[in-house]
Amino acid sequence: MNKQAIIGLSLFLIVIVLAGANFLFSSQESEHAKIEEKFTIPEEEVGDLNAENKNNFNEEDYEVDKLKDISFCEKLKNDFEKNECFISVAKQNGNLSACDQIKDYSERDNCYLDILEMHYAGKFELYGGSHIYYLESVCKNMETKNTRDDCYLMMALNEKSSSFCGVINNQVKRNSCYAELEGDWESAIKSNLGIELTLSEEFIEAFGTPYYLGIDQGRKGEIIQFPFKDRETYSRKGLSLKAYTKDYEGDHTFPLYVFGDWKGEGSLKERCLEYKAPYERDCRVLEIGGKEVVLETVLSTYEGACDAIVLIYLNNDSDSPYKGLNFSLELPDFSESVCNSFLEKSYESLVSDFHIQSEKILEGQGLSEGDSKKLTLFKDMIGSIKFLK
Repeated sequence: MNKQAIIGLSLFLIVIVLAGANFLFSSQESEHAKIEEKFTIPEEEVGDLNAENKNNFNEEDYEVDKLKDISFCEKLKNDFEKNECFISVAKQNGNLSACDQIKDYSERDNCYLDILEMHYAGKFELYGGSHIYYLESVCKNMETKNTRDDCYLMMALNEKSSSFCGVINNQVKRNSCYAELEGDWESAIKSNLGIELTLSEEFIEAFGTPYYLGIDQGRKGEIIQFPFKDRETYSRKGLSLKAYTKDYEGDHTFPLYVFGDWKGEGSLKERCLEYKAPYERDCRVLEIGGKEVVLETVLSTYEGACDAIVLIYLNNDSDSPYKGLNFSLELPDFSESVCNSFLEKSYESLVSDFHIQSEKILEGQGLSEGDSKKLTLFKDMIGSIKFLK
């Protein structure tokens, strides 16, 4: 074969190879276009959802204002994009049901926490923004302990209520929660009850300081509560304060709210002398620091347990709507002397012991040293109360 023939054949082969390569490239490009068309979501519907991984994901790419509903997210194939889509839908208006769809419980809990944080930041209101039990259920349903603790801590600090501190699992976070709210008890009592309390160091050592527990909505009216807690361990110290609005009507049954239910309406003397109680009681009307006060001893034998406690009622003369002030005071030796071996006693014997010991409380004589000291400290605190107007 001569030289020109060889060159011609070579050129022919090169043309064939180039044509084949071009055909193959065109076919691959066409197939890629078909695949891309199948799985690409129209930009006019949802924006750019092409994040490849969590590290380079930008939430703004989702253009969340274009996301329609949860059903759209469910159509996505990639789990990461699907979760981020649910989160974006949830963050539009606090749609917690979007968080519910996330299968990974850690990611799901973080979604709940983000929504609750946005609620408190004023981005939107969950359940009208007023139903505290609904908000609490968000934390309660979390499966991750750390996130659940963070949720309760967030609620405690935003609601200014120590009731959420007590359910925090991590001790460091729990103590931090109480410590954060400790310094606020004076302003909480002033703003809600319109009163000033003067607590001596000796009183604080015996009873601790009050912590705002929260407001309970009844069928009508409200009740607000302040348990006293140790400043270091945050354990209860046997004293609590609750106050009622005059129109309060509760849903609670005996004995939870029968004890200490003075609403500040009517006569304290009549409450003491004429009240027909469904439990054994003794009562005195006293004057402490110029204030008329009812001192009542109560015997409780609810569900086979025995307890003898002291209740103190007085009117709130401030401008606060909470007009009935109710203190519950535990005197350990008084309760022990009444309830010791109570299962071995007849009910008549138990009642007789109660009235004998109650007389000592009401007269302030014959008490143990510990109970006498606590009762004196308590009366001094009552005498120090100033009503703000």
